[in-house]
Parts: sequence; C-alpha cells; structure tokens
Amino acid sequence: MNQNMNELIQELNNHPYYSLYFKTMYNDSIKIIYIENAISQFLKSIVSFNTKMEVFQFENPLEYLNENEKKNKVFVQFITEHKKGKMGKIVNICGNCHGDLTYGNKKFSTNGFVDTSTEKGLYGVTLKDEDIGLLKVPTLRNIKQTAPYMHNGSLKTLEEVLRHYSTHIRKVPTKNLSSEFKDAKGNLILPKLNKKDIAHLMQMFDYMTDSIYLNNEDYSNPFENNFSWDNYSSKYYLSNQK
Repeated sequence: MNQNMNELIQELNNHPYYSLYFKTMYNDSIKIIYIENAISQFLKSIVSFNTKMEVFQFENPLEYLNENEKKNKVFVQFITEHKKGKMGKIVNICGNCHGDLTYGNKKFSTNGFVDTSTEKGLYGVTLKDEDIGLLKVPTLRNIKQTAPYMHNGSLKTLEEVLRHYSTHIRKVPTKNLSSEFKDAKGNLILPKLNKKDIAHLMQMFDYMTDSIYLNNEDYSNPFENNFSWDNYSSKYYLSNQK
C-alpha cells in the first residue's frame, strides 16, 4: 500500500504475465489509469447479497423462507419479533446509519469516536472545516468476520462497539455527533442497551453473514495452495483467447 506508482509499474512490467494481461485488456502498455481501473472493477465485483437478512426486504418475510429456515425456530422467532415491532430499539440504534440494502450508507458521519484534535477524517481529503471528524459509514454485512472494529481498529469485539453506542457516546457533546444520533432538538436518541438487546443484535449480526460470499474462490488468496502463474494463465488467460 502507498507504493510509488512508477515503481509499481516497473514491477508489473518485469512480471512474466502482467504486461500480457494489460495488453490484452487495454490494448496498451501498463499505465496508472489502467491499474486504477482494474482494481476498481475488481472491488465493484465484490458484492454480498446472500444473507438471512435478505427476507426483510419483503412485507411478509416468513413466506420467503426455505424449508431449512422454516425449521430454524430461533430465526423464525427473530423475524416474528422484528415484524411485531418488538425490536424497535435495536432498529433505531443501527438503522439510522446502516439503513440501505448494504446495511451501510453512502454518507460520512461523526459517531463520537474520533479525537478531532489528532484525527481529521474526511477533512484530510476535502480540507473543508465542516468535514472534520467525518468518517465513511461501513456495511454491517459479514460484520462478525471483520474484527477489529471502528475506523482505527481499536475495538476488538462487537460487544465493545455496542458499549460505545450504548454508554460511552453519552459522554460525547451532541454538537460533535451527526444528525442521525439526535432528535430535532439536538438530544441524543440512542437508547441504552440491556443484555437482551445486545444478544438480539449479536444474533442479527449472525444473520448478516454471507457464507456464499465468504467462500467464493474468486476472492480467495490466489497465491495459496501451490499457486502457479503458468496454471493461472492457462485457466484464465488462454481459455479466454479461444
């Protein structure tokens, strides 16, 4: 990361196959713009939409369960309680910021966890004072697989994260929080969580895990398991030339 781009181009040109791949894809030699494009296209291909939570996009989610899910009494109870509004407190604490189909959103927010005296957040890119302390809202999909947490990785468990939003955030001046955390009068709207609330949230995070995505070989480390560039080229490059 943060490598000098000219050095990177030189390394790729010295590689036995990359110059060939770039020539095939872009009909040109390796350039920074092509590297950026290749990486961005790969990242855009990494999508996760195969979790148990997908059923909540339907008005009657129980109707869309498969036979195995219908036999999962814990999951059925979870859905039933959610639809009856018994989990409103949980929805409030997560949904205001993580409310779109990715269980995130495209906004930047201040969550009371940033020391703006040393961390500037989005300001470091825009240099706008109003962006000091703003951070990108991440997705909650596969959240149990992505420890450590928060922008600086300082919290090791999800329980610690929930304690921040339940307890620690109350010590933060509301003027330092984004609107998602406040009502029209500027008062904090996040409720305190009890043990049952935390258990429900941890259960919900389980249902946000996409095992199909996590086990997709296309996103695995290609350099493991006796990796060979010759084999890779035969499988992915030569086969596409036929």
